[in-house]
Amino acid sequence: MMTTYGTVLPGLMKQHGSVHTAVFLDGPMTGERLLWSGQQIVWCQPDQADRWKRLIPQLNDTPICQISILANAMIFVEQLVAMPKLVILGGGHISLAICPIGKIIGFHVTVVDDREEYANNQRFPMADDVICADFAHAIAQIPDTANTYYVIVTRGHAADALCAERLLRRDFAYLGMIGSRTKVAKTRSKLADLGYSSAELDRMHAPIGLPIGGETPGEIAVSIAAEIVQTKNQVKRSELPLDLLAALTATNEPAVLATIIEKTGSSPRGNGSRMLVNQEGLVSGTIGGGAVEMAAIEKARAMLETGEDFAVERYDLSDSASASLGMICGGRNQVLFERV
Repeated sequence: MMTTYGTVLPGLMKQHGSVHTAVFLDGPMTGERLLWSGQQIVWCQPDQADRWKRLIPQLNDTPICQISILANAMIFVEQLVAMPKLVILGGGHISLAICPIGKIIGFHVTVVDDREEYANNQRFPMADDVICADFAHAIAQIPDTANTYYVIVTRGHAADALCAERLLRRDFAYLGMIGSRTKVAKTRSKLADLGYSSAELDRMHAPIGLPIGGETPGEIAVSIAAEIVQTKNQVKRSELPLDLLAALTATNEPAVLATIIEKTGSSPRGNGSRMLVNQEGLVSGTIGGGAVEMAAIEKARAMLETGEDFAVERYDLSDSASASLGMICGGRNQVLFERV
């Protein structure tokens, strides 16, 4: 059966921001894939819906981003998330330093300020979006998604507290607020008076950033970015870059989606890394480059020629086996190939 989840994935990610997915690697359901959220099926092949419904409770207890055994078969489970979003509230000197770092580490960056001279594309040319509006209205414009990281660095305590109060109502990946410990304590007390519990307030990183002793705007920005990366990487999930989702959307011809489902040793990319391949070669994404990626591209092109829909291949980069691939870094990759 031809796998078609790749063609519906861009729309589903836009709608949900994050979904869980599972695919059987062997057994009677080989190649069958489910996308779900909570207890609800988001997408699957219609004739498999009843079987998947029975398995969802077990899937929710299955480790993420690794091969497991379920229903006497091997299965690979992931949490797929869209490109992470960094929202910087405030357009001052620290924001100027955070914005380019956010782009470098792979975030879609939005900058918000209520002053035209601080919120414009000339001041923030690297930002994906710049919003000039009062902070309450600006926050209302920003989609409420679990994969958003908020940095509160406005020009004053009142605006900081307002942003924190509005954002604590949301489902976020990270929320940080700048300020001294005295200022943070006062803000927490104000928010507690508004009804927020200690557990809710503890979700906010304040004072913001890792304690590296930063003093200049650039040093403070580095400490904030480091804390964001630390927070992001505490959860195993597979990020889908915008260019790969765009390539899936634009693909009118059959293509093959290659995904690393198992990594051991020092191979360059981890589980969940993906690339999309058409008959001419790589379209978007990467599973690490080099000879392994080339071998995977050739496998994908062969599948497109033969009509094969589903395959799993192992690539051994250990010293004893790497000569044929021209690599000496060591490690092993197992790659899943699905026709989409």
